[in-house]
Amino acid sequence: MPPAPRDNSRLRLLLSQAHCSGEEFARLVNTVGRESGLQLHYQRASVSQWMAGTQPRPPVPPVIVEALSRLLGRPVTLEQAGLAPDRAVPLPREREDRYAPEPLRALSAVYRPARLPRRLTAEADRPGLRPVPRPGPARFGPEHVACVALMTDQFSRSDHLSGSGAVVDALTGFTIDVALPWLDGSARPALRRAMFTACARLATLGGFLQADHNRHGCAQNWYFLAASLAEESGDPLTLAVVLRALSVQALGLEQFPLALQLAEHATTLATRADHRTLAHLHGQLGLAQAATGERHAALQTIRRAERHLDRATGDSPAVGTYNTAALAHQRAEVRYRLGDGEGALADLRLSVRLRPVSEARARALVLARLGTLHLAEGSLDAACAVWERFLAARTGISSPRIDAAYAAMRLAVIPHRRNPDVTHLLSTAARSV
Repeated sequence: MPPAPRDNSRLRLLLSQAHCSGEEFARLVNTVGRESGLQLHYQRASVSQWMAGTQPRPPVPPVIVEALSRLLGRPVTLEQAGLAPDRAVPLPREREDRYAPEPLRALSAVYRPARLPRRLTAEADRPGLRPVPRPGPARFGPEHVACVALMTDQFSRSDHLSGSGAVVDALTGFTIDVALPWLDGSARPALRRAMFTACARLATLGGFLQADHNRHGCAQNWYFLAASLAEESGDPLTLAVVLRALSVQALGLEQFPLALQLAEHATTLATRADHRTLAHLHGQLGLAQAATGERHAALQTIRRAERHLDRATGDSPAVGTYNTAALAHQRAEVRYRLGDGEGALADLRLSVRLRPVSEARARALVLARLGTLHLAEGSLDAACAVWERFLAARTGISSPRIDAAYAAMRLAVIPHRRNPDVTHLLSTAARSV
């Protein structure tokens, strides 16, 4: 007979510290699972079984500890949650592939039928068929590298202007069918390194598009692929940009120590970068420092980012776009986290003014944030006025982050729905759907 399950007092204690009920925790685990491409349907009874000592089957334990980490605001390991296996268990094949050096094998962790463009999903559903990348040419040349760079630039421009919804499937299909298969071809070493760098930047953008869709597990897979490609090319600057993207994601998920660690690592890799890239990296580092309570360091780092951006020349790259509007936005978030509400509002207003027309999605998000901060500072009429501008700015943009900002706006004003400004705002919002 198998041994009786032991009581998992560690998990019980963590949930008690988080003041989280079994039902609430089950919902959070299901949400984190969906972000990783898992369809989970746990309920309170399942959480009770875990606390009683029943071990959830892989790949659920990492999902549980991620949910615990978000609840507690700090990293939680399998051991701390009482979910570590008694003996070493081989990783599932798809997890092994994530860390494989060959790009086409690593891609299997990113590219699954549930996430394919519609035309390939239909193929995947046919009996006996599974989607596989097409073989690339026997050799590739500089024109192939230029094609990947140009397509990355076009995907990025479209994303900034009209949101990730318009390009995520197109980028995925191009990456699978065209870009990565070219890496199997032969070329002289310098050209091969350039192709790996170009594909790393393309994969970084793919991760950002997935994060914009709140598919954070899938986004991490894209970022891991990008990091693998950057390491293969021997390009520390591209790897630094990837680590910064992971830091942004960790910060959004309130994994503050991890966000700081990633941002610090990114800056150490980029000591020889151009001034615009250094500003890009230090802006994120300053924000991560503010999130972890390092007030003096955060203010110093943001000033360093300002100095680098003042000295920057040339156009901003497609992946790693950074300008004065982006810096003003980050400086606003640093100030708000450090308790300077008025300074944060001033910087957000500046960011809105400086945003180019081509960055429509970013401008709409900053407007949404500006409205939220006005309300937090007790100015309902100013919040409503800004949110009216947000409703106009979001028109034509396909972005789950924009949709989330819209939903948060409506939720925030419901307690004030009898106010005339709020009544008008909600009426405008209803017409804008």
